[in-house]
Amino acid sequence: MLAASVNCDNLVLSGEGRRPAPLSKGFSMAYMIVLDTETAQIGGACGRPRPQDSRVYDLGYTIVDTKTLDVVASRSFAIIDTFANIQLMRSAYYANKLPQYFEGMRGKGRAWKPVTFLEAWAQVKQDVKTYNVRKVGAYNCEFDRKALNATLRAYSNGFAAYFMPYGVKWIDIWDYASCITATPAYLDWCEAHQLFTPSGNPSTTAEAVYGFLTNSAEYVENHTALEDAKIETAIFAAARKKHKKTRHTVGRGWQDAAALNKKRNK
Repeated sequence: MLAASVNCDNLVLSGEGRRPAPLSKGFSMAYMIVLDTETAQIGGACGRPRPQDSRVYDLGYTIVDTKTLDVVASRSFAIIDTFANIQLMRSAYYANKLPQYFEGMRGKGRAWKPVTFLEAWAQVKQDVKTYNVRKVGAYNCEFDRKALNATLRAYSNGFAAYFMPYGVKWIDIWDYASCITATPAYLDWCEAHQLFTPSGNPSTTAEAVYGFLTNSAEYVENHTALEDAKIETAIFAAARKKHKKTRHTVGRGWQDAAALNKKRNK
């Protein structure tokens, strides 16, 4: 079984990270960001969240050295603009987890740094500059990209439209992980643990893939932003270490595993 290679237990939670090493001349991408968001929905929760109607209340990310795959820093922000809107927060997709945020913001348990969304945005822009970030990854990245942009437009009163600085490219770790999920070993794992979607395709969620990598069928995602960003970082690192051709598309992370499963069952 392939083990995830990133040590997710030693990440910095409160925003402190070690100073990056000097960049080599001409080296265009030294570090990347892997992020996750948790959101509440404008108009209440009706079915699955729509990113364009989302407001981010939890933003977490790791900063990864793309040469060594080491995590050099992490950030964990509770967005007070969203938390202050009680009606909006009632629509949070994982509303049952909200009490831990209030504890964490008071310094008990896990740490979230309470900031405005514009303060979090400023920190991201500073990290992009400091660490020479050229790529940002997320699992099913279109949701996070659109949710962050929608939140920025709302909280900046339309002054700013795009969360990531110009030139930073989004990559979908869901798709990138196809070199893990479109394999006989992964399909065997899904069959052994009955990890299939209602349509009969192998499950390729971050939760399922991380469970495979760590040989933990009982693994359940925390569904808080930094904790989920950590496992997405581990999935990215595991896929990168395979040194195999994989997808660089967006939103199609299920397709290769589904195709291989269909071929096997003919």
